[in-house]
Amino acid sequence: MDTTENRTGTDPTTPEIGEAAAPYAASPGVAVLSAAGPPARERRRFTLRRSRTDVMLGGVCGGLAGELEIDPALLRIATVTLTLFTGGGLALVYLAAWILAPREDPAVGAAV
Repeated sequence: MDTTENRTGTDPTTPEIGEAAAPYAASPGVAVLSAAGPPARERRRFTLRRSRTDVMLGGVCGGLAGELEIDPALLRIATVTLTLFTGGGLALVYLAAWILAPREDPAVGAAV
């Protein structure tokens, strides 16, 4: 067995992953990347609720846009466009959501 190899079979003179960045970590203006990645976002449970304040027809697009944090006007345009392309199929989905989705709480609607 060669004396330059350790038990794992790697060369002991090769720096470990954390050791390579250690001399540069104290240098100003040098960012050291960590293996952890960006901080995790807090996950909320998705709940479809019809909006009380952003209503055009039934509040479905307003509630969905609020939950997805997108502009309700863009979602309405996409809904109308997809309804035309699906031959009215999306209108049935909208109607089902209108019937099945509850209205949002009054305190939530007033805060928006």
